[in-house]
Amino acid sequence: MAWLLAVTAVVLAGLQVLAPAQEAVELIIRRQIDERLRAQTLDDLMRPARIAHLEDPGLRDHLPLIRHGSANMGASPGGAAVMTVRLLAVYVQGLGGAVLVGLAFSWLAAAGLLSVCLLSRRIVRRAFFAFLWAWVDPEQLRGQRRFGYTLMLGIGPAGAKESRIFGLAGWLVDRFLRDWQLGLQRTEQTRNGLYRAFGRGYGLLLISYALMFLAIAAAASSGRLELGALAIAVQASFDLARLSQTGPWDWELEFGTIVLPKVRALSAHAARAAASAKGTRSVEMAAAGDVRFEGVGFRYPDTDRDVLRDLDLAIPAGQALAIVGANGAGKTTLVKLLAGLYEPTEGQIALDGVDLRQFEPGAWQRKIAVVFQDFVRYHLPARDNVGFGSVAHLHQPEVLARAAAKSGADAVIDALPHGWDTVLSRQYTRGADLSAGEWQRVALARCHLAIEAGARILVLDEPTASLDVRAEAEFFARFVELTAGLTTILISHRFSTVRAADRIVVLDEGGIREDGTHEELVALGGVYAEMFRLQAGRYRAGTEAVAE
Repeated sequence: MAWLLAVTAVVLAGLQVLAPAQEAVELIIRRQIDERLRAQTLDDLMRPARIAHLEDPGLRDHLPLIRHGSANMGASPGGAAVMTVRLLAVYVQGLGGAVLVGLAFSWLAAAGLLSVCLLSRRIVRRAFFAFLWAWVDPEQLRGQRRFGYTLMLGIGPAGAKESRIFGLAGWLVDRFLRDWQLGLQRTEQTRNGLYRAFGRGYGLLLISYALMFLAIAAAASSGRLELGALAIAVQASFDLARLSQTGPWDWELEFGTIVLPKVRALSAHAARAAASAKGTRSVEMAAAGDVRFEGVGFRYPDTDRDVLRDLDLAIPAGQALAIVGANGAGKTTLVKLLAGLYEPTEGQIALDGVDLRQFEPGAWQRKIAVVFQDFVRYHLPARDNVGFGSVAHLHQPEVLARAAAKSGADAVIDALPHGWDTVLSRQYTRGADLSAGEWQRVALARCHLAIEAGARILVLDEPTASLDVRAEAEFFARFVELTAGLTTILISHRFSTVRAADRIVVLDEGGIREDGTHEELVALGGVYAEMFRLQAGRYRAGTEAVAE
């Protein structure tokens, strides 16, 4: 029996000696798994050519969990993997302690103490995870999105101006605290249950260990237990107590893995989206020809309102087409469909008679240059802000300069403190911000770079909304030159803009209401003429007021 006692003690001591090396290996494995998972998640989010999945509320609610795992709970998939090994070591140490207690003192005491430790662990563990699960249920995740957004309104630069101007600081703090407290209320019941479980589980463990130590003390005082066996039995009972602990291995395994089903669901969604948009026809084989909307209908996912209904629209190659209409008429939606960001729910969009769904989506999108009304303002160097129009030309200064000159952004960039290397945000060291008009020039330069890289359709959504009078005049003076050979789509509420187009269509109630030149539509006396009259009337009123 002595040799068995010695071997067991050596094994347990060896586990302690190897602990530092084990922790280093675990850290490496954890980081590799977690980084690989983050890369996969980013790929799954970015891979689909369309963007409907990025606006899915269910995905948005779970996206923080998908992106960051359960880091707010100190858990991750990589941690779950390494903690599987650590949990095995805990069981080896705990069961080894039980064996030592049995060998040194009493097998009956060892079995009883082992049972109590496992029972205490079960009681506490169930209550503990009921409490933690309350923090990651769907309603709680939605609440986290709400108070996270409220927090950023107060401390983020984008919302800071208005929150100060309108005196929203107190309201935002109250709103944040209210949403936070609602989250706390949802966990109150499970928290009280956790306290009761602590009392039951650890109370039972305390009583059992007290009886165990009294029995050991009685045996030692009567001479039935030698001093060496006494020391081993006491130390081994503490090793055995590890089986009662709800440690990091438990919540790593429980919460580090909850993200995996969501990651698998995201991967499956990305695969389906990629498969549904996997055209095989080469865009290069198609002429940069006529674009035709044929009976196109569209409604956004999870809505019951048709944005477009049975829309027919032909856009000949090389034509400059202006689209006007009231807010919400579907103008920007039409552009998103043309760009392949969404798929029509009815009908088709064809290029030279070929349904766009037959083309490879990414290649088709390279053929379109778009300045959206809410274009992205990248907090990156000016070089990247222009160069993202064609990443292949990102490090070709002469090409970038040519694109910037076409939009007038060259003067903006030359005035920056570090030129093309200036980060366009004051939130970064040596960065600088731009005015709305300057940003619009940079966005237009990005489009011109895309055109130089091969884009044949140019879409401008409110292209002069932020330009001053001089810049707008310069833009239209060069409009024909800048759009030569391109199919151009202009979306604007400003009639000085749309008059530069070869043709104007009025989008109303999901379809084309009127179609013609500016002169024809004014003579028609319909929707366009009324809109033009109202806008022109404001200018006439202003001119008359100045004259007086």
